[in-house]
Amino acid sequence: MRLLKSNGYHAVVLMPTFKRFYDAGRVYEKMGFDEVLTLRDFHEYDNVPGDEWDIATSPRLGEAAAKLIRDHRKSPDADKPLFLYMLSIMEHAPYSRRTQVTYSLDRTGITPSLSSRLSDYIGRLKVLSDAVNGLGRFLQSDSRVAMLCYFGDHQAYFEEPPPQYRYTLPDPNFITQYRLRTNFPGAEVPQTPTMDIAFLPSLVADLAGVTEDRHFTALSAMRRLCAGKLDDCEDHQLVESYKGYVYSDALGLLPK
Repeated sequence: MRLLKSNGYHAVVLMPTFKRFYDAGRVYEKMGFDEVLTLRDFHEYDNVPGDEWDIATSPRLGEAAAKLIRDHRKSPDADKPLFLYMLSIMEHAPYSRRTQVTYSLDRTGITPSLSSRLSDYIGRLKVLSDAVNGLGRFLQSDSRVAMLCYFGDHQAYFEEPPPQYRYTLPDPNFITQYRLRTNFPGAEVPQTPTMDIAFLPSLVADLAGVTEDRHFTALSAMRRLCAGKLDDCEDHQLVESYKGYVYSDALGLLPK
């Protein structure tokens, strides 16, 4: 957030929960966001029953995000670039073990309860995908430069062991996904098999063309030198040197 603010961004967070949930609203304000919103801040949903948890579906969040962008284009801050951070919660556990099984998961050898929970999870992901794709189409048609980055913060929890992964990675239980889309030419996303999520902010900053500080310069350099790897980078001395620099007093990232 410090980097974005120094580059003149207007920063907004759109939450799917109460602002007091884990005191997240106050935390976002302390981080430097200019606005902290939930769907209850949008009058379009005044007649929709339920609280923030109930109404925060992925399609509604996508609609609200598009409205925020359109309103920003007409606001006094229209000349400022906009950073919008949005969270979706409907894909989170718990998953129902009574969901009708799809994709013939009941023929894979996994338990009936896991088949149902996986079916529930996949169904939610399809709804999320439709919402993200809708927002992506909106940004692709926008006349102003735009970038959409979305990622999963952790894997799903099914209350029982999932099927074994077919990865040869050090710890496949930490694997999730991310995607970057832009509506402008020349944005080349590095084609690395995996990337540590610690480097994702630096990749976004590089593609956005912001003026980076020493911390982000180090992130970008390390991402390139280790092809997206961090703790599993083959050059252990480089990793230790990088961590020593990033968490040094000179960069001032840690509280005194």
